[in-house]
Amino acid sequence: PHPTTHPANHTTPHPTTHPANHTTPHPTTHPANHTTPHTTPHLTTVAPTVSPDVKVGDYRVMKEKEVCLRIQSGLQIRVEYTNSSKTKLWGTFAVQPNQTKVSGKCTNDTATMQLSFAQGFLIFTFKKNETQKTCYLNEVRTNLSLQFPGAMERYFAAQNSTLREFEAGLGHSYQCKNRSLALSPAFHLDALQEQVQAFALHSGNFGEAELCPDQHSLVVPIVIGVVLLVLILIVVIAYLLGRRRARGGYQTI
Repeated sequence: PHPTTHPANHTTPHPTTHPANHTTPHPTTHPANHTTPHTTPHLTTVAPTVSPDVKVGDYRVMKEKEVCLRIQSGLQIRVEYTNSSKTKLWGTFAVQPNQTKVSGKCTNDTATMQLSFAQGFLIFTFKKNETQKTCYLNEVRTNLSLQFPGAMERYFAAQNSTLREFEAGLGHSYQCKNRSLALSPAFHLDALQEQVQAFALHSGNFGEAELCPDQHSLVVPIVIGVVLLVLILIVVIAYLLGRRRARGGYQTI
């Protein structure tokens, strides 16, 4: 069952924002909230259960009229809560791009994006490593105010400033089909159909994509399968040509 979402009747302080950042909206939908039983997870990256209501947004932060941070992804928040029967459940909330405001700023070595919506916010901070010529997601802060069915609480928050995720070389983008970050044991953020780049975007376009390990593991078997298929076809064709030539030799005799 989908609960009715009631926006929080309180003010959550947000960090200082900067102008001229925007998001490309997608078809209008309503925030999706679902509840599913689940066991308490460990603080690890796990494959998320994808809600059909998750829409891919294209979020951008500008610096001097140039895009300095771009996140193209569907975003889903999953939180653990306790209901009136003292049962642990997981509730999900899908961030809707056309109901989300983008703000943020970029400096020489950090890029920050804040996504604000009626139910809360998400803040992403990326860091640049000049020595290794890479950049990566270092911190996520988030707040969600939502009443899930039978939940004893409605305010959820998490912060993780020890991340090293979505890492790519400078001038390159990071791409992954399905990734989940455990910000805490009871608060997960899912990034779906994701492509991300901080710094060195040319005309706002993504650089060469570096695939996440999960996608690499899918690409390798596909390549091996194609190579084997080609080898089998070569053997079959060589066999058929050999038989045809042998028959031609018999007819001549």
